[in-house]
Amino acid sequence: MKSIAKFGRRLVSVLLVVVVSTLMFLPSPAMAANWVTVNEGNFESELLKSDKTVIVLLVSDAFPEDVKTKLKSEVEKTYGDKYKLAVGSAEENGYIYNTILAPRIYPPFPGITVVKNGRPLQGIYINPNYPSQAFEFINRIIENS
Repeated sequence: MKSIAKFGRRLVSVLLVVVVSTLMFLPSPAMAANWVTVNEGNFESELLKSDKTVIVLLVSDAFPEDVKTKLKSEVEKTYGDKYKLAVGSAEENGYIYNTILAPRIYPPFPGITVVKNGRPLQGIYINPNYPSQAFEFINRIIENS
């Protein structure tokens, strides 16, 4: 009987360790709070009528979730303290995706663009492995607008 109780305690301990270590990989609420999800219903209010410059990240629904998470993290590190951040589906936000310089294939490349003073500016596709090139392009677009 003692060995069953001992085994039960160890099993509970292992389960707690697994649960706690899994929670470490979830995004923090503070990080998630900075992003606005753009869709057809709020496109005008969140982007076109925004009083701040908005950096918009569009990722196809066909891409794995980890690609989207990685890109969001990189965009937040680069622009999170200066601009409003928005993320959306490339398929659902075709109007804004048309401003992005990218081949028109399926699935669409992830893209990043800027909406300033209610006007979508030119954007570019963003390579998930080397996003710095796209950030340099976006910085030039913001400076010249």
